[in-house]
Amino acid sequence: MKLSNGVYIKLNSQNKFAQRTIAAIFINFMKQQVQVFYSGRVQGVGFRFTCRDIVGELGVVGWVKNLSDGRVEVVAEGESRVLKNYLSRINQYFSRYIQDVDTQWFAATGELNDFGIKF
Repeated sequence: MKLSNGVYIKLNSQNKFAQRTIAAIFINFMKQQVQVFYSGRVQGVGFRFTCRDIVGELGVVGWVKNLSDGRVEVVAEGESRVLKNYLSRINQYFSRYIQDVDTQWFAATGELNDFGIKF
């Protein structure tokens, strides 16, 4: 079976459900990129610095920055399950400040090496 990133895995099972389940497990470990726009009262509350601190515990790479329209943008790359954990932690920490979240998922570019705050 060929995964979306070009990796081939050999599945001995003829069971289609088992094949899909195994493929889903592999996909969860593939690196992805997520771009998130947060709106609400997300500037001036330590949002960027907390995003950076949370990511340090998870090994995600990318950046966070304030936008001129009052939103905060986060671009991060890592394993899908780790990114979902990262976003969940941001949402939990800032739930009283976040009014809206716009999230888009992409294939990882591999161009990001660390996590920083853009000014």
